[in-house]
This record gives sequence, C-alpha cells and structure tokens, in this order.
Amino acid sequence: MRRDYGSDLPKLIDAPMNLSTLSRIYAATARALAKWEPRFKTTKISVSSAAPGQIVFDLTGIYLPDGQRVTIDGIRVS
Repeated sequence: MRRDYGSDLPKLIDAPMNLSTLSRIYAATARALAKWEPRFKTTKISVSSAAPGQIVFDLTGIYLPDGQRVTIDGIRVS
C-alpha cells in the first residue's frame, strides 16, 4: 500500500472554515496534483462552497501534453 498516496484534503474537511484552512486546502490540492498528475499544471483553485464535512471547489489548469486549458467545476470532497 502506498501510504503517501492522495492528499491532505480528507484531514481538512472537518477543520473550521477560515482563511487559514482555505489556504491549506488550496496548497494540499496543488501539491497532490503536482505530485500525482504531472501532466496537469494547476493555474487556479477556488472553493465555491464549504460546509462542515464538505468542500466544493473549481479547478483550472493546463493539460501539458497538448496545451489545452481545462476547467473542472463542482469537485466535491466529503
């Protein structure tokens, strides 16, 4: 089993939603994508809603093999 697989997002979804937690969510998302999906360069992460036990965010970036801009809205982590 790969113990370092994934991200820190599951640890953050129950934290109090404040600017510090949001910064940690952005950083955890960017780190995980950089580590586990090297074909994707993150350019923007924005939380569209956050409630106890649930985060919904939007992700924008570049798919490096062909240079296409990619936007994924409504990613739900709970």
